[in-house]
Amino acid sequence: MRQSEKAFVDFVRKTIGEYGLKLTLRKSSWVMGDGFRCYGWFQEDEIRIATKNPRWIEVLAHEYSHFLQWRRGTPLYRKCFGPTNNYARSEEHTSELQSRFGISYA
Repeated sequence: MRQSEKAFVDFVRKTIGEYGLKLTLRKSSWVMGDGFRCYGWFQEDEIRIATKNPRWIEVLAHEYSHFLQWRRGTPLYRKCFGPTNNYARSEEHTSELQSRFGISYA
């Protein structure tokens, strides 16, 4: 792990720890989240990252951003991952991402 990566990991670990969350770095290609294999996962008590992914530090930054959204209670986070917890998997969300960011799920 490079020094800059270690500094970011330490920052994330300290920051989320202040809110009772833990950071788990797994030496694997995948972590499990909600029954699915993924590179990283945020839930309200933990951030999990698969460090065998060459872009793991970017995944950590992404999952940390979910923590910030959760902590701030942003409306989009609540819509995507709130009590119904289905917007992020819906066709509406997929279509919105595809049009907004030019993402293709082919």
